[in-house]
Amino acid sequence: MSVAIFLVFVASPVSLQAGDKEETIIAKTHQAYGGDYLALARSINIFEHKKLLWPGQDASLKQPDFFREKSELLIDFEKRRKTMLSWRVSRTSVDLERFVFDGEKGRLYDILNRKYSDEDWLTFDSVGVSAVRASDTMIARVLPKLLTFAEHVGNGYFRGALHEMLKVRFLSGFEAILYIQQDTGFISKMERSHLRAGTLSYIFSNHIHADGIVYAQDMNFFVGDQPRQVSLDRKVTLNPSTNSAFDVPAGFTPWGEVLKTSEWKIQEVAKNTYLVGKGRSYTVFVDTGEAYIASGGQRDFRDALEKLYEYRDESKPVGSFVLTHHHSEHLADLPDVAELGATIFTVTEHLSAVKDRVGKQLKDKQIQEVNTFVSLADGQVEIYDISTAHSEHNLVMYVPQAKLLFAEDHYETQLKNALPRVHKDMINFKKAVRRLKLDVDAYLDGHSPRILTNEEFDQAIKLYGGEACPEGYNICVQG
Repeated sequence: MSVAIFLVFVASPVSLQAGDKEETIIAKTHQAYGGDYLALARSINIFEHKKLLWPGQDASLKQPDFFREKSELLIDFEKRRKTMLSWRVSRTSVDLERFVFDGEKGRLYDILNRKYSDEDWLTFDSVGVSAVRASDTMIARVLPKLLTFAEHVGNGYFRGALHEMLKVRFLSGFEAILYIQQDTGFISKMERSHLRAGTLSYIFSNHIHADGIVYAQDMNFFVGDQPRQVSLDRKVTLNPSTNSAFDVPAGFTPWGEVLKTSEWKIQEVAKNTYLVGKGRSYTVFVDTGEAYIASGGQRDFRDALEKLYEYRDESKPVGSFVLTHHHSEHLADLPDVAELGATIFTVTEHLSAVKDRVGKQLKDKQIQEVNTFVSLADGQVEIYDISTAHSEHNLVMYVPQAKLLFAEDHYETQLKNALPRVHKDMINFKKAVRRLKLDVDAYLDGHSPRILTNEEFDQAIKLYGGEACPEGYNICVQG
């Protein structure tokens, strides 16, 4: 049932001139949340502890997986700086990171690995953007600036209380409808449309007065009628100190030079074996004589194949495609694969996801199930099913002649030469491969053009320092 269905519309009185109604609602809400005390604040701290779902990325199709995150966002309004500390715990890894925009440049600190990288995408607007968007206090703070684009679109009951409905356009450009309690001025819901996801709803509840301002202690987020985020704890503090918040921490070193991936790249990684792609989408093609065996990529399989044809000046068909696992970005290649007539290799447990995506396009026997192991093209390619936390079933593609192994999502790195960042599921993956007793010299990944040698893989794992909370970081003390 959609959360929007709880709203009962009633007639809206037309007693004010155009603009008066909107101005009155905005003024009441702005004042309810702190008025000038909030608007003129030097700084603000927004703490969130939440659980989240990530549909399409679960380990199994049988049930969803949750991950949890604690974040603390500090905004320095006077100097237009932001810093956000984030502690994320998922089934595959834990991450402790600080995102910083110091007024001039952006930097991302990986605290567990004591590394950093300078990031152009980290700006005053981008750091903590989701926390700002999900804060009713921050919405109330900017409301007076939105008056020009505000429109009262009616009123109605939500959760038993009468609400004014105000359509606004935020300075970032997106439009939303705010549901504002008529008696208190508190914001109970923000609803906006997303081109692909549909209706996005932010539900604010259990508002509290603290430190001269108001904030909702609970914010639950829905996509359509499906919950995606549930708050466990929230706190907003006005005018916290910023004295040492932007100091450069000691003992951190840069990750190193990153790969340039904006243009198409075709690599002959071994005899008759090619890695083709750009960005974070790469497909491996093995020429077996009469056809290609392929695996990997996201949404651009046909483009990758055309690039390979141009490179080799031939147009050999794709006979087989190995679906590594069931996650949404990998399923996205299947319509093109099916249309080209290639046989799709997958595990029994992922059949329903494959058929949901391309069932009507499939011909008879165009799907082949892999039960532990399959050998293709007289042993030129071998397919193995391994289990990790990322997915209970992962098909990896091994090329014996080249001693190459291809997989997705377990050891991706965009670093040009430095050792990759290690997480616990990368170790799980390597243990699973060792159990297969394969002779692997190098690893290819569907999200990177980097060819990772077996020695680099092992060296990175040896340097892994675990996932214990470092001293001085209260955000992760409780795990």
